[in-house]
Amino acid sequence: MFLEFSNIQFEGSMVGEDLFGLVLNAKVCIAPYRQTRNINDIVEMPNKFWLYLACGKPIISCIIPNIQLNEPFVYQCEDEKDFVTKVIRAITDNTEMIESQRSEFARSNTWEVRIDTLEKNLRFKKIDDRL
Repeated sequence: MFLEFSNIQFEGSMVGEDLFGLVLNAKVCIAPYRQTRNINDIVEMPNKFWLYLACGKPIISCIIPNIQLNEPFVYQCEDEKDFVTKVIRAITDNTEMIESQRSEFARSNTWEVRIDTLEKNLRFKKIDDRL
């Protein structure tokens, strides 16, 4: 179906500079997952989301219940028609300021921040257990 469009590319598996260059040149990045019961097993943002956000790109994805990011970072779609609508909206709404916000959000996701959050949650849990 999409092979007839010259502006849609299917590159297969990529890593490193090739992948980074491709993402930088994209207007939107997609993260299609099959809508199955296993979609609820995704509890953390997939690595590709972090790469896309670090490059300042909007993400078009199916609905993943555990992903709490909303537009203009992640545009979650209910069906094929909604997918097309969200791609158009992501391209239309995109600005340099929003791209910078996406990149900054991704930069804030360091191991140090994750460890601090975990330690705070564990301390809170200990306090909560004492009550």
